[in-house]
Amino acid sequence: MSKIIDLFANSIFLKPRLNLLEWAERYRILSKESSSNFGKFKAFSYQKEPMLEISNPKRQKVVLLWASQLGKSELINNVLGYYIHQEPSTILFMLPNKDDAQDYSKRRLTPMFRDTPELDELINAHDANNTILIKNFRGGNLALIGSISPSKLASKPIKILLIDEADRCEATKEGDSIELATKRTATFHDRKIIISSTPTISGSSKIQSEFDNSDQRYFFITCPHCNHLQKLIFERITYEQDAQTKELITNSVRYQCSECGTLLNEQEKNQAVKNGKWIAQNPSSDIAGFFLNAIYSPFFTMSDIIKDYLNAQGNELKIQAFKNTLQAITYEPPNTSFNENELYDRIEHYTDQNLPQKVQFITAGMDVQGNRLELIFIGWAKGYEAYNIDYKQIYGNTDQDEVWQTAFKHLHKKFKREDGKILSVSLALIDSGFNAYRVYNFVSLSPKLIASKGASETAAKVDFLNKVRFIRKGVRLISIGTFKGKSEFFRLLSIKEHGEGYFHYNKNFTNEFFLQLTAEKLQEIKNKKGYTRLSYVKIRERNEALDITVLAYAAAKLIKNELRRKRIVNAKNTQKRNA
Repeated sequence: MSKIIDLFANSIFLKPRLNLLEWAERYRILSKESSSNFGKFKAFSYQKEPMLEISNPKRQKVVLLWASQLGKSELINNVLGYYIHQEPSTILFMLPNKDDAQDYSKRRLTPMFRDTPELDELINAHDANNTILIKNFRGGNLALIGSISPSKLASKPIKILLIDEADRCEATKEGDSIELATKRTATFHDRKIIISSTPTISGSSKIQSEFDNSDQRYFFITCPHCNHLQKLIFERITYEQDAQTKELITNSVRYQCSECGTLLNEQEKNQAVKNGKWIAQNPSSDIAGFFLNAIYSPFFTMSDIIKDYLNAQGNELKIQAFKNTLQAITYEPPNTSFNENELYDRIEHYTDQNLPQKVQFITAGMDVQGNRLELIFIGWAKGYEAYNIDYKQIYGNTDQDEVWQTAFKHLHKKFKREDGKILSVSLALIDSGFNAYRVYNFVSLSPKLIASKGASETAAKVDFLNKVRFIRKGVRLISIGTFKGKSEFFRLLSIKEHGEGYFHYNKNFTNEFFLQLTAEKLQEIKNKKGYTRLSYVKIRERNEALDITVLAYAAAKLIKNELRRKRIVNAKNTQKRNA
């Protein structure tokens, strides 16, 4: 009789009705290829509530603003397996591009289907009709697509929509890919939309916007010493570095309770996470949103986090990656973080005839427009502490000699330090992007002058400083990687304490100059092929102050590099003589 009942149950496709958490812990097997904890799936404390909300019949949309190293991919796999096995549906899984979709199918889904018998049986039963990106099963199908496939986004309705790495998803010719995919779920009253991603740039992050519209759940832990309930944040990780090498002392890393100040080690922090709970900050929203940074991860230690943080210092691209993928917060480019009067409030009372004694040399940068030349003079101390001395605008037709003669006089004037030492411009870079013939003639007049040409604005490969080469007699030209140059400069401009890297200004610099200095913002833009890249984009019409400052900074780096090279050569010669 029992066999008859089993046959009848299978024939009408009956299964025990489980929620996602129950299903995953009963059926799901983690594969060796994709998990260090392979074997039977056991949910982490912070995974449980999101999984319950995903299978909650009353919840249509769930947002996961999660850092890396938290097990998000396995959670997504659980969702796919659950709806294939428990609630067969039409499922669309959207990733940033087709290559990502194919890679996910091969590396994550294929092992999951193979190692979870209940899924293996369902998928293999329709194997002849399956491809890498289409998986058929009784009662539904799973389609994996890239976000830049407009025709696939506009086809038949879907009940279950998963979007991973939403901030990397591209717009199509028909509009926003996430909006287009979401519209395909409109005919289902019991639809399910799950959107997950790490964030990207502040102001343009899709996942941050989705989370802001949700009920904003954060994971709180209880301090084992004072019972204070708190979120884990990066700023409360404490650590020590070796006084000589500056290397991280690994066993010094602790998490400091925000209430009692007790320092929790890795084990204590992990135990607190096991006993943690989600608390909504905007409970009136009907969208379930979950925020989680990498401090909660059992795979990535606090020491790992601090090592990544220290390694990122001085490199804006690495800083962005750290904030986005580990802190799970949007990246605010340094050039957009200045208060309205912050730079103008730096005005000091030195002049070109009483420069601070710490100024070692002076450089200049010059920009060429049709009706004027613009120059800046900067004095440099140790550690690229910068004393901006003067800003000149020389008006006149730059096809005529007069403005160039005036500029030559300015570039060869004398400056005086407070101790009486006389200084002159050691090196000036002149932008040759406009009226190059005139620029080349001008720089041939003095060995202190070098023509420059801005290279690509992309973030990828162009170094800030490239090889200086002679293009004709007396004319030197250098290619400037403007993206990296501006990134370095804005990092220095963000330093707020006097000393190494700080930019000083005197009364020769106006508010208009500072508006030009901060006239560009780091944004994600699309190229002709539809791919996104980081680029500095003008947010105000005038940006010459920024351009000439970056040139003067490049000149300072060239001088310091040459001084460093000479010291190395002299040291080697001294060793040879003493040998």
